[in-house]
Amino acid sequence: MHLNNRIVPLITGLLVLTMIGSPSSALSVDDMDPATHPGDDLFRYANGNWIDTNPVPPYLISYSAVSEVQQSVSDRVRTMITDAATDGSGTDEEEMIGTFYATAMDEGLADLTGIEPIRPELNLIAGMMTRDDARNVTIRLMGRGMAPFFSFYADEDPGNRSMLVATIEQGGLSLPDREYYFRDDRESQRVRDELKGHISRMFMLINETPEQADVNAATVLRIETRLANASAPTHGYGKPDRRYFPCPVRRLHEVTDGIDWEGLLVSVNRTDLTMIDLYQPLFVREVGTVLHEEPVSDLKVFLTYRVLEYAAPYAGTAFEKENFNFYNRVLSGQQEMEPRWKRVIATMDAVIGGAVGKLYIQEYFTPDEKETVSRIVENLRSTFRERLVNMSWMDPETRENATVMLDEMGIQIGYPDRWGDYRGLGISDRSYLDNILNITTYYYYASLLIADTPSDPDVWYLSPHSVNAYYDTSRNKIVLPAGVLQPTFFDPGADEVEHYGAIGAIIAQELVHGFDTPLRKIVVNGTEVPLWTANDTARLGSVTAPLVRHFDEMEAFAGQNLNGTRSLGENNADLGGLIIAWDAWQKVRDPETDDARVSGSPDPANGSFSDEQRFFLAYSQAWRGTIRDEELRNMVLIEEHPWNRFRVNAIPFHMDELYEAFPEIGPDALLYRNESERARIW
Repeated sequence: MHLNNRIVPLITGLLVLTMIGSPSSALSVDDMDPATHPGDDLFRYANGNWIDTNPVPPYLISYSAVSEVQQSVSDRVRTMITDAATDGSGTDEEEMIGTFYATAMDEGLADLTGIEPIRPELNLIAGMMTRDDARNVTIRLMGRGMAPFFSFYADEDPGNRSMLVATIEQGGLSLPDREYYFRDDRESQRVRDELKGHISRMFMLINETPEQADVNAATVLRIETRLANASAPTHGYGKPDRRYFPCPVRRLHEVTDGIDWEGLLVSVNRTDLTMIDLYQPLFVREVGTVLHEEPVSDLKVFLTYRVLEYAAPYAGTAFEKENFNFYNRVLSGQQEMEPRWKRVIATMDAVIGGAVGKLYIQEYFTPDEKETVSRIVENLRSTFRERLVNMSWMDPETRENATVMLDEMGIQIGYPDRWGDYRGLGISDRSYLDNILNITTYYYYASLLIADTPSDPDVWYLSPHSVNAYYDTSRNKIVLPAGVLQPTFFDPGADEVEHYGAIGAIIAQELVHGFDTPLRKIVVNGTEVPLWTANDTARLGSVTAPLVRHFDEMEAFAGQNLNGTRSLGENNADLGGLIIAWDAWQKVRDPETDDARVSGSPDPANGSFSDEQRFFLAYSQAWRGTIRDEELRNMVLIEEHPWNRFRVNAIPFHMDELYEAFPEIGPDALLYRNESERARIW
């Protein structure tokens, strides 16, 4: 599972688990649709009434269990931040949080300030006369955190995981993925036309004539298309976890002489760097060519738009509405903006989430909860280990390496072991956009300052109160933030079968993510080597083929099917996670209690289900959700995550246990899979 948010990076997984209180059923029978046959549409059978009564709110692009939990977290955070904004007697971090929130919430101040905080950058662009000017201005924009062509930051060195390396990553595109620029279907053309109109209106907001704004929009779209052509895909199974193209600084001009590499390193006071990871060297080369070939007048137009796009969410009502109209309404179908306080909190989660999360942990997460989650995770890990050592399609060497990798996998629960700090970060009441500029500038220089220093194994990519979780491929660890430790993903009144069917399956999914593609690596004697042998890779392709075919057959819209290859990583992990959760539940279930819970035969009409049925229903209800067609189309086109309905209506049907739990699901059912069609992977 993932969150769709333009500010927060998309990360796989949503998981948490704890078990306290007396066991009972937390399944909502009222949310179900008993008129639907579970073998025809398990998603609707488990969630039909909830779906009918929970359409996507006008201010969202989808609505799900994540949305419900996020609302609870946001309400808590709002109270904490409002107190910090009005109290004035807290710590320096609380004062920073309060000042940021109060300033960002002042819509009148944002309208009054407008784009004035970025006026110096716009003036520099307007004054460009030569290509050297263009290169210098580009470096200036990077220093403000605007990344007009690419991002420049310190990241873990894939060649030496214990160190950080200066890294360049592609950027400069307005659309979610390179394919949006080249698909020739009617909807993709409509999106490109809408983008052109959006760019034109952005220029009109700075008083360009409509005619000139249209010309400028065509220029921006032309250069973006050129950059997109050199960009690597951002999604899909088989995409390396981390592209690695280290280049000695002395040889950067061999990649391209269109970029002022020396000036870039001088600007961050890192002329001592000897190596930069180019990440996507073909894209970097194209950026250099653009800077070398494009007319300076066109570069001025492109850079102006990149600055406006950066500032738009924070520069007052007119810019914010235009930004929303394209990125939320056109791309994802969202009808209305969320309330301002929610938008501000989402921004705070992205830019100063560590400080906010620290307050959240103090209020809403206890050491006992952390300990309980740890015990559940270890049960799932030990269960997975038992399955790994018996994988018949893996070579013995791979099985051994995989079990070592699983044993060494880190599990970080709730919050980081060490809190970061924000020393030197200036937050004032001057304006929302001023504070964003200060923060992105701060992060840009702070990040590059630590290049060529030891990496921190404890680093988190989510704030502790995030309603999400992820597997960190580079550090071989799972991160489970405290934000998801509440209903509906954990209900203190629920019993173990429902915990394992819902939360346990998703935790186990993250475990499987460490082993779900041939691109996974393992560190042996300090050196990173492939986890999979050539034989394993071939056999993995064979055992996952039924899963690929299944998702290829599923239709999102008339004539538009899913891509089973693109989503294989997630689908493979989903199936493994559900199987592991089932086995882990068998270890802790109490047969006497189970038998006593249902007297006689299960009677779904009266809300009476066997524990085996409740396991699969808990899984299905954890994935409940509704989505707009526009956002569903985005997911089908570029996402490796299938929408929730497809996960529920596919993954359990590869498990024999589902058919034993629901004997009515036979060959006549629409979702039934013959035994020969069921994937036998984990």
